[in-house]
Amino acid sequence: MLQTYEYSFSIGGERQVFVPTPSSRVFGEELKHRVLKRWTPPAYFFHFQPGGHVAAARRHLGSCFFIRLDLRRFYDSVTRTKVHRALCQCRFRHQFAWHAACRSTVSKSGKGRPYSLPFGFVQSSILASLSLSMSYLGTALASLHHDHTSVSIYMDDILVSGDDVATLSAARLRLEAAAERSGFEFHPLKSVGPAPAVEVFNLDLCHHRLKVSPSRIADFEAAIVKGDPATVAGILGYVGTVNSEQRASLELR
Repeated sequence: MLQTYEYSFSIGGERQVFVPTPSSRVFGEELKHRVLKRWTPPAYFFHFQPGGHVAAARRHLGSCFFIRLDLRRFYDSVTRTKVHRALCQCRFRHQFAWHAACRSTVSKSGKGRPYSLPFGFVQSSILASLSLSMSYLGTALASLHHDHTSVSIYMDDILVSGDDVATLSAARLRLEAAAERSGFEFHPLKSVGPAPAVEVFNLDLCHHRLKVSPSRIADFEAAIVKGDPATVAGILGYVGTVNSEQRASLELR
């Protein structure tokens, strides 16, 4: 059996990271480029767009009500079978798609099945996004987008918004059913709405108002106290892209 990673380690006792072998890293880079030649990520997949999660949130500023859905254990849910199916849907030949799926997934228990995408592999992000896009959930999200409902996705966070609570409530039920059919699960404690305000990407979002969340601002304040110039400049630059008033307040610290 081909060894695809050298070792793994845990971050915070929760996330397991797998360090690919040199040959696996090369394969991952090649696979990533081959997928992007055949598949264009939807415009509302903001982890592929300039501005990232801030742009994903800003897309919704004109809306009055919001739904935030968090995909629970997203990479764990993207199994070898899902990767294989998504690559076949992307017009790769069956044999190559299965080979790529096998090289791109690991057994996190160390005891064989199940196999799923790991944190740490170059291709994991693109394969997770492709698998989501090709699933029933991805189809439901695309349908909402084409129906002029505001949709943005940043990795495992989904944000949906509009001006009518009833329409959004129906959209949430539709997405929950599609997620279950796709083998995905929304985190019950991190998924909220429709609501007039939500916290997403460590940002507080409501109608025509976007701010960095209080807990994140507290982290930034603590970092600024330490006074590293490069860190301070980075923090102020980031906060300024979200809310100029919060940046001005931090500059006075």
